[in-house]
Amino acid sequence: MGSFVDSFIVNELTRNFDAYARSSYFHKDRGGKITAGPLWDLDLTYGIGGGDNLETTGWQYAQPRWPKPNNWINRLVTDPGFMALVRARWAALRQGPLSAAGLDARLAALTAPLANAADRNFQRWPNLTTEKIGPIVTPTADTWPGQLGYLRDWLTRRMAWLDSAV
Repeated sequence: MGSFVDSFIVNELTRNFDAYARSSYFHKDRGGKITAGPLWDLDLTYGIGGGDNLETTGWQYAQPRWPKPNNWINRLVTDPGFMALVRARWAALRQGPLSAAGLDARLAALTAPLANAADRNFQRWPNLTTEKIGPIVTPTADTWPGQLGYLRDWLTRRMAWLDSAV
């Protein structure tokens, strides 16, 4: 059950556009139970993409779209035992890696090594202020630090909504 709880939390935290209806994977070891994962296809997440996944409020599994979410998620979210596990896991994560300090530390660790590459990337492809790249809606901060600020702000607002909803 833990893998389904973690998968649900990641897909809801990121507002993964492709979650539940496609790009949801499972595996099962011989003699074991079915496991959710690996996580996959996170390009339309964190307020990038389109539709409701740009918003920081609302349940991603309930987003109206095609294809419709698979029945498994609709069943799990009505199970009080599953949702109790989600609440407990969310509370634990908010005290650790998803706390404000934990989030800041993780973002800094992941993005600091990318600063020079980001500069080269945006010199080669000056699209920081382009609202749409193909069909994909993107943030329009005009600097790499501005893009990171957008991500942090989006995550902070999303986590605050999840705090109230979980």
